[in-house]
Amino acid sequence: MNNNSQIIKNYVRNIVKKNNKSGSVLFHGLSNAPKLSVAQRAILMLNCYDLVELDPCGKCNACERLKTFNHPDLHIVLPLPNEKKIELEAIRLWKQNVVKNNNLSLTGWKKIIASNLGTEKELIIRSEAITKINSVIKLRNFEAKKRVILIWHAEKLNSVASNKLLKMLEEPPDETYFFLVANNKDELLETIKSRLERIYVPEKLCSTTLTLATKAKNMENSKNVFMFDDINDESLNKFKKWMRACHSKNIVDLFDLNLEISKNTKNGHKNFMSFCSEMLSFCVRYIIYKKETVERVIDGGFVNKFCKHLSLETLFKLLKKTERAVYLLERNANAKILFLSLSIEFFKIFDENKL
Repeated sequence: MNNNSQIIKNYVRNIVKKNNKSGSVLFHGLSNAPKLSVAQRAILMLNCYDLVELDPCGKCNACERLKTFNHPDLHIVLPLPNEKKIELEAIRLWKQNVVKNNNLSLTGWKKIIASNLGTEKELIIRSEAITKINSVIKLRNFEAKKRVILIWHAEKLNSVASNKLLKMLEEPPDETYFFLVANNKDELLETIKSRLERIYVPEKLCSTTLTLATKAKNMENSKNVFMFDDINDESLNKFKKWMRACHSKNIVDLFDLNLEISKNTKNGHKNFMSFCSEMLSFCVRYIIYKKETVERVIDGGFVNKFCKHLSLETLFKLLKKTERAVYLLERNANAKILFLSLSIEFFKIFDENKL
C-alpha cells in the first residue's frame, strides 16, 4: 500500500477511534480524486453495526443502505438548478449514477441533469438547501449512531448558503458529522475552512484502501482512472486549437476562437472551460500513471504528443489556472476578457515549461 493510501486509511480510522459526538471534515483534491469514496467509507465506519478492526462489514442494515446513499440519517446536499420541482428527481438521479460511478464529476452531473431533466441552468448550492439541513439537525437521529450531512462539491455553495452553514459548523449538534467534498478548498470561505478538519485525497489510491468488504463491482473505487465524462469532438478540436495558439502566441487564432466559443451557447465559455479542466486533469493522470492506454476513451495520439512536450509541473499550472477561470465564470466574470487574459497567462507558462 502506498504512503498516501495508508495515511488516509489511518485518518478515517482515527475519526471512529475518537468517538467524538460531532465533527466536520473536508475531503478535497483534484477533480478525479476519489474524494467521495473516502468520505463514504468514513460514513460506513461511523455507522456500521459490525466493524471488524474498524473496517465496515458491508453487510449490516446500515452498511447496505449507506452504500446506496439511502439511509434516513444520511442527508445529501448537491449543486442543483434553481427549480424546486425537480429537486427530488435530481437527488434520485444522483444516487443512481454515483453508485455506478462514485467518481462522477460536476461536468458529468451537469450532463445528466440536462439529458434527464431538460435544464442547463447553473448548478449552485443555494441557501434553501442549507435551511432544510438546519431544520433536520434540530431533530433526533432516526437510528444511526452518527447522522451525516454530506455536501458534494461544497465549492458550489453561494455566499448566503455559506454563511448559514458557517453558523452550524460553529456549534454542530451532537451525534452529527458534516462531510464536505470539494475539488478546490480555496473556493470555500476562510471561516468555513477554519472549522474543518482537512484531508487531501490523491488521485490514485490502493484498491484495498477503499474497497468495501462486499467486494461489489459497483463499489470498486477509482478503477477507471481514465474515464472522461464528456467526450466531445467539437470541444476537443477547440482545446487543441487553443493550446496550439497559446504555445505559438498566435493572437489572431485566439481572437477567432474566442468569438467562435461565444457564438455557441449562452454558457459557451463556461462549458468549454469546464471541458478543458477535465481534459487537463486527464493529461495529468496520463503522465502520472505511466501513460496507460487512452485510445479507447479519447484521442490518444493527441494526448501522447501534447504530454510528451510538457512537464507535470506545467500541466498542473495550466489545470489550476483553468479551474480558477471556471470558478470566475460561474460568478459572472466577463467571458471574452477572461479567456484572453487566461490565454496570455498560458503564454508565460508554456515559455517556462521545463521537462
